[in-house]
Amino acid sequence: MSSNMTMLQPKQKALEEIIEETLAFLRGEDLETYRFNVEQCTRLSLEAKHYIDLQPADWPQLTFNWDLSAESQRFSLDGNGVKLPNFQLRYPEGFILGWVDLKEFDDKLCHFSRREGIQELWELGSKLKLAYVIAYLANGLPITPPLVMPEPGNNYEVRVQGGHHRYAAAKATGLAVIPIYVEHCNRKEVTRIVPVHWNDS
Repeated sequence: MSSNMTMLQPKQKALEEIIEETLAFLRGEDLETYRFNVEQCTRLSLEAKHYIDLQPADWPQLTFNWDLSAESQRFSLDGNGVKLPNFQLRYPEGFILGWVDLKEFDDKLCHFSRREGIQELWELGSKLKLAYVIAYLANGLPITPPLVMPEPGNNYEVRVQGGHHRYAAAKATGLAVIPIYVEHCNRKEVTRIVPVHWNDS
């Protein structure tokens, strides 16, 4: 190995660590947490590829380990959620937790959010995201409830604001009751459309 290569290795390693520290900072995480989450995401993404297009009967056993903690509400939004300070700034009151009968809830979902049968289960939304949720739940990891809102311009339906694939997995596995989050400003309207048992009532 040349002396130039030997000199470059420590510099390369230092640069990679700087990049990791920057990414961890942007996600509001310390370096150890960031590395753990990246490793977990990589592992689950590889596992998820095996579940794409499988019928629910062929899925592994899923554990819906609902994370109802206030600090995890930010993950109810799609993707990786938002950083906690940003969430607290945008939603200073947080979300309200309620429980719904999944069939009654499904009957009131707008077409954009609803998944009808196995065909739409995989055709609508992202196959990879649904497969990732399956892998995530198969590993018993904590998951936040979907975020629900009234359907704009429609007095009779609601929509999933964040968590379409969580809802789809719950419906496909036949859960009877699921938790949902709702913004405080939407509570009255959502209650008018679909029966909700609110945690504070």
